[in-house]
Amino acid sequence: MKSKLKYINTLEQKINYNFNNKDLLEEALTHSSFKNKSNSNQERLEFLGDRVLGLVIAEFLFQSFLSEREGVLTNKFRYLIQNKQCTKIAEKLDIANYLQVGNSEKNKITNSILADSIEALLGAIYLDGGYDESKKVILSLWDEYLNNDEMLNATVSSKNILQEYLHANSLTEATYLVISKDGEDHNPNFLVEVSVDKIGKADAFGKSIKEAEINAAKKFIDEFEIG
Repeated sequence: MKSKLKYINTLEQKINYNFNNKDLLEEALTHSSFKNKSNSNQERLEFLGDRVLGLVIAEFLFQSFLSEREGVLTNKFRYLIQNKQCTKIAEKLDIANYLQVGNSEKNKITNSILADSIEALLGAIYLDGGYDESKKVILSLWDEYLNNDEMLNATVSSKNILQEYLHANSLTEATYLVISKDGEDHNPNFLVEVSVDKIGKADAFGKSIKEAEINAAKKFIDEFEIG
């Protein structure tokens, strides 16, 4: 990390927060693939940061949309905390330039690593400065998404909900398989099966493969009580 410490103040300027304990920031920027003497990495901070992010966003939505029912708030919440948003924040901060990763990850830092690193960073800020400081940073970084049209009209597909659940619980990705296609070409009916290792399978019909996949994911979520 020492080779990158001189650049850390640039990252701190971007997030508008200066760490009192630089070791926390170093830990947040150290991927599990990077070997160091202390064997410390971002995984525990990622766990914490995910919960801090969730609380800040939930509080924001609760206070901003007083007349909305729970289901609507849930869709907005899922839109704001999904990995895609964390990845966008990571790219905006150029966080890949500050990460310590192992040789196997250097040539391709995945979106998953970027998203996890943002959550770890938020966890580090929480430990270093407390909830109020974390809230300031999160609302600032997420500002452009808090009132955009996508958030205001947010609907999150069952596929995305399932994907987020599997990622959060370190489970394998869902696999979708077209089982059959019936009907005329102008009015087809597809049967798609979704399966997840160690959990199970579910299938559903749809007028398109995409619709069938979404329906299958919804059935899977309902049957296995996910989310």
